[in-house]
Amino acid sequence: MPQPRPFAAVLLVCLAFCLVVACSTRAPDEIAEAGRDIPISEVVQTSVESDLRLIDALRAYIPNVMRAFGTPGLNIALARRGEIVWEAGFGHADVAANEPMTPETVFNSGSMGKLYTGMAVMKLVEDGVIELDSPINEYLPFEVVNPMGGRPITVRDLLIHRPGLMSDAALSLFRKPRSLREEIEAEYQRDMTPMSGTDTLPRWFAKPGEQFMYSNLGMGTLGLIVEQNNPEGLSYSDYVEQKFMRPLGMKYSQYPPIQDQETIRPEIWERKSTGYMTMGGVFIPTPEVYFGEFPAGGFESTPSDFLRFYLAILNDGEYDGARILEADTVAEALTPQAEGMAGMQMGLAWMLDKVGEPAYNIQHGGAHMFGWHNWSIAWPNYDTALVYATNHWPLPDIPPDITMLRNFVEQWLTYDIVPDRGYGHGPESARKVSYVRGVLFTAAFNHAIAIPTPVSDEQIMAAADGAVWNPDRNDVPNNWDREAFIQGAQDLREHGVTTPAIRSFLEDNDVLTRADFALAYLELGGNSEMSAFFAQLLEGPVDDGS
Repeated sequence: MPQPRPFAAVLLVCLAFCLVVACSTRAPDEIAEAGRDIPISEVVQTSVESDLRLIDALRAYIPNVMRAFGTPGLNIALARRGEIVWEAGFGHADVAANEPMTPETVFNSGSMGKLYTGMAVMKLVEDGVIELDSPINEYLPFEVVNPMGGRPITVRDLLIHRPGLMSDAALSLFRKPRSLREEIEAEYQRDMTPMSGTDTLPRWFAKPGEQFMYSNLGMGTLGLIVEQNNPEGLSYSDYVEQKFMRPLGMKYSQYPPIQDQETIRPEIWERKSTGYMTMGGVFIPTPEVYFGEFPAGGFESTPSDFLRFYLAILNDGEYDGARILEADTVAEALTPQAEGMAGMQMGLAWMLDKVGEPAYNIQHGGAHMFGWHNWSIAWPNYDTALVYATNHWPLPDIPPDITMLRNFVEQWLTYDIVPDRGYGHGPESARKVSYVRGVLFTAAFNHAIAIPTPVSDEQIMAAADGAVWNPDRNDVPNNWDREAFIQGAQDLREHGVTTPAIRSFLEDNDVLTRADFALAYLELGGNSEMSAFFAQLLEGPVDDGS
């Protein structure tokens, strides 16, 4: 059974919701007076009402978050049911030049680039060129030995951040890096990792496979393996472009070995946003920072371009007629391999959160020192994907604007009632759903908060007579049945409200089957991790009536 999230997370969601409500109830001139003007440019490509509700909420929510945390610019792309439904730019790509952020503004990816690297490796696995559990020394032009001992480091170890390497800063440089091979080989020859002002951390800290530690050098090494072993003899950058970006029709995307004007294509360079180190209300443009381990995070893109990559992954490796990976390869990449960071599981390069729950998602964030913070995430069960980018990395502390937006969308999807979940409509559906409404009514008072006095007939009747169908739910047929509600409330009251009594009530009910209860629960929006009641119905497969 899913565990309840900490109270602080619930409070954060409540605060986020209040921001949206506050924005939606104030006139545009009042919002402008509350802070700086935030220009918005957008493209809406949907007429589905549930999509438009979410878009309206985000359009109201994002400027308030940006004002609260000093975000100069943000652009975003949202997809539902395999199609991009919304692209938007908020604020400014260049504050000094008063240049607005648009849907086609290019951002520096940071670690989101690891997904390309991981899937490039999986493409070579799929083609039989390399094997996941073979030692990396079979594919490298130099030898890598973990001095902590243990077995050889494998390709899989690098994909799940378990080679035993200490974390590092992707070999951040002010100078332009040398070739990928030269930089990676030189890093393995250093006993210490350059962090905190000098070589202060040991390069190695554990035996291969023993412990998770996020490693940019590990991902950079995978990029070198791709470069050294692909049959076409392509550079890492060209391999990713040919295998992923071109087939998916990504117009403003590139994975350059050096992020400068000489290397990046002109149509991409001219769309790049300016990155800022925001400090105490001052937008300070960040100098150019290059990555010696650039396959760990160095691609240039727009949110809608990168969203195409996600949509291909969600569709078993294919998007808009272009197949980039086989379905079995995608499934293996998204299979949990080991514990990751922040309670997540590691797939092969992918971060997997809430595995086994309705809000299960695949994701990877990214940040480019010290000017961009971005996020990419998809919820397969909700058939929704999201990519967004901001052009700031505030100091001295990183604000929660990035995670707040991701969490807002997830909570919206969790609580929004999706039309037609397969339960059907009509009088019989209304009877079943309303019966479960009545059961939940009694359970809320006499089970959840354990009021010792049973709900009375008068209270049940008053609730039934006062119930009103929400006019905002005009995308769903009215499925209210007063008499069924009353019966459900009374039946549970008479059966008993202890945990064992409720369990037997759900399993051996004369009115509804176990399958009926589960489907009605979903129809009512029962996706919340906070809902302990009925959660047992979702733990295993639901049959047709036992």
